Amino acid sequence: MEKNISELIEKLKLLITESEVLKEYTAAREEYSADKALSQKTSEYNAQLFILENESKGGEDEKDDLLISSVKARLDKLYGEISSSELTRRLIQAEDELNLFYNTIFNELKSVAYPEEPDGGGCAGDCSACGGCHF
Repeated sequence: MEKNISELIEKLKLLITESEVLKEYTAAREEYSADKALSQKTSEYNAQLFILENESKGGEDEKDDLLISSVKARLDKLYGEISSSELTRRLIQAEDELNLFYNTIFNELKSVAYPEEPDGGGCAGDCSACGGCHF
């Protein structure tokens, strides 16, 4: 890569590091991770989900319907508690804003190679709803 481009990338990385969007995301992530009760609920949710997936794999005569309904009820309760947490909502909002921030940067850079697509050609950078890149 050309030296001047590498230097500009390093400057961009510094600007991104100093941005309010990244600072808010980092703070939200750290606060979310530090909450012991929320971490325990998330761990239990993942364990319950694992149990449900394994129990659902068996044949009809091997499934324990009472266990499956009990696990589903617990998953619903945990999901509600986790998703209603202010820390969870703050983290999701910060992630959304950070993704938008990075997508804007990506689309601006992409417009150099694809000026006919001023909005990045509809690319959200997520790829989950993508019809295929034009690279």
